[in-house]
Amino acid sequence: MLAATMTPEDVVRIERTLFFEPPQMRSRLVRFGMLILFASVIATGGLLSDSVASVIGAMIVAPLMTPIMGMVVAVVIGSGSRFARSAIIVLAGIVLSIAVGWLMATFMPHGWDPTTSDQIMDRTSPRLLDLVIALASGGAGAYALSRVDVADALPGVAIAISLVPPLNTTGVLLAAGYGDLATGAFVLFLANMGAILLAGTIAFIATGLATAVGRRAGEARSALIGILVFVAIIIIPLRANSTYLWLEATREEEALAIVRDWLEPTDWDIYEIRVDGDEVTILIGGEGELPPAEDAVQKVMDTIQDDITIVVRMVNVHERTIETTPSPGD
Repeated sequence: MLAATMTPEDVVRIERTLFFEPPQMRSRLVRFGMLILFASVIATGGLLSDSVASVIGAMIVAPLMTPIMGMVVAVVIGSGSRFARSAIIVLAGIVLSIAVGWLMATFMPHGWDPTTSDQIMDRTSPRLLDLVIALASGGAGAYALSRVDVADALPGVAIAISLVPPLNTTGVLLAAGYGDLATGAFVLFLANMGAILLAGTIAFIATGLATAVGRRAGEARSALIGILVFVAIIIIPLRANSTYLWLEATREEEALAIVRDWLEPTDWDIYEIRVDGDEVTILIGGEGELPPAEDAVQKVMDTIQDDITIVVRMVNVHERTIETTPSPGD
């Protein structure tokens, strides 16, 4: 259980860490802008090159969690002006991150397809599990900020919760003309941001921030309800997408079993089976005659129980041994 033992000194430390205020406001804004710029370039480069290490590095550099946590603290202590200022900074970071992704993607060679990058595609289909991870990360971030002795956990929180990469992904996909995928990436960002607001507010109340500033925890009820409504709205597409992905995975497993039985008496192998909406793509390779496919096709159609199109791509494999004559010195 979290102990509500926050002191006035803790409050001052948290406010200095999260709020962009005089006399350091200008220098902090410049630093924030530069770090967002650098993090976006690193992350977008990692997305375009499909580099996991670059994307993780960008998560550590990106400072976007600071003003989002500032919004959280402003809600808990009841400061509307600080909330508005932090929200404006967050909005500026969002615009800059998307713009960098869009700009860098426009310089990619003609014909380059962003859907070939796993780092990009992994951020276009958010699930409920992503929200659960973000909730835990947001709570951990607030708890780490409230206690000096666990502040070392903040870099891990930055890695666990993805803020800038989904925004860069949004820009990249918008530049490439994939508006639907860009929407998915932006929903992932909104889910992560909403989770930080919700879990962070609860964690800061639990650690005694409201009490330390002379405010009753119940006074933040209206703002907390607003955050809950925002997260509930985000849950709708996350739940729908989670169900869709689970259904496709189940269909792929069932189709795989059917095709495996069909090819059992042959020397053909299954390379890939992919269910994408109403299309089932089967990639097989081997040599020799294939058995009749009618029964297998009907079983796949009966299993999926939809009007589907089955596409079978075959790769003929021919094995050949090349004999070499040993050189005289061997």
